[in-house]
Amino acid sequence: MTAPLIFDCSQLFSAPVATGIQRVVRRLLQQWPADGPPLHVARFNPAVGLIRVSDEAVALLQDMPRDYDRATAEELGIRLVKLSPPDQPALPASAPVLLPEVFYDTRRSLFYDRLLAAHSHPVAMLAYDFMPFLQPWHFETRSVHSLMDYLRLLTMATDLAFISTHTRDEYTTRIVRGKAAPNAGPVLRLGSDGLTSPKQKWHPGRNSFVCLGTIERRKNLHLVVECFQMLWHSGHKVRLVMLGHHFGSTVPSWMVEAREHPNFTWIEAPSDNDIAVAMQDARATIFASETEGFGLPPVESLHIGVPVITYADVPSLWGLGDAGLIRLPRVTVESLKSAVSVFLDDTKAKAFWKQADTLKLPQWADFARDVADWCRHIVDRAATP
Repeated sequence: MTAPLIFDCSQLFSAPVATGIQRVVRRLLQQWPADGPPLHVARFNPAVGLIRVSDEAVALLQDMPRDYDRATAEELGIRLVKLSPPDQPALPASAPVLLPEVFYDTRRSLFYDRLLAAHSHPVAMLAYDFMPFLQPWHFETRSVHSLMDYLRLLTMATDLAFISTHTRDEYTTRIVRGKAAPNAGPVLRLGSDGLTSPKQKWHPGRNSFVCLGTIERRKNLHLVVECFQMLWHSGHKVRLVMLGHHFGSTVPSWMVEAREHPNFTWIEAPSDNDIAVAMQDARATIFASETEGFGLPPVESLHIGVPVITYADVPSLWGLGDAGLIRLPRVTVESLKSAVSVFLDDTKAKAFWKQADTLKLPQWADFARDVADWCRHIVDRAATP
């Protein structure tokens, strides 16, 4: 029988939201293969360290709704605490720990510092991206000092896996700066089947371009809006739909102005149904971000058959070829306008849809299997005398 694995999901337990890395962690819990290392789900308690999460709480984490508001998340958090009080059975001694989360909790980082120094538990981590450290100007962060404990922990972990080749390359060349990185392990691609929308089919009545993902300056959505304002001014009736949370203290002026136009829609907290409805009318999706650790929206769009206008070098698209894609070497208003104009031609748009229909992309079950296989080697190594 395979040795056990401790699965630390403290962030998901304390903030059970349906987006970002919490979504990845929840997918692992939901789709962990039956023949993978047996999971002992845990959370960090500052007073005692890692404590077990009860089976009832794990079931709730696995069965959380796919989309919900802040009030629902707070209610889920209260239920989780009630279902899993601290007095749980002990976790298996000396079992490896999988850390699939990003966190900036100094106490939690120090706990793992001590654990690694004692050589009592191998610690495996998933590395998502290094943007807060290498490109902090994209975020409302005055200093990265508070983030450094987590970054140091990544360099100390016994094993690392990465969600993209880009992230792995940044780790070896810019984080450890060319030094030996014996903990740098495989690239494990995230799943593409995150949308509940059914497979889409081309028809010439599709009249929208859809942007999926958060509203941030680095996503270049202001350039997308400027592109469509030019199209609207020249008489095009095409619609632009943005679906995603805004991260920032104030809504940017370009968004305020765009919302005045009848052919623009922004849904800040889109439900699965909102996304499904938008995709029913989508001619293509647009992903203009030039700074990503992975970039799920393009592959999620392609997975349901909708072609994409995208920055050329999005990590999630590495190795996928150009089927169903217009790749932009640089994201500018003019390059976006040129790409959108291609899709406004029914014959050309139909050809891209035909290409997208041929793609076979990794799914979340594949990702969970890959993580389990990686962890099996770690637990087997730890169990060898």
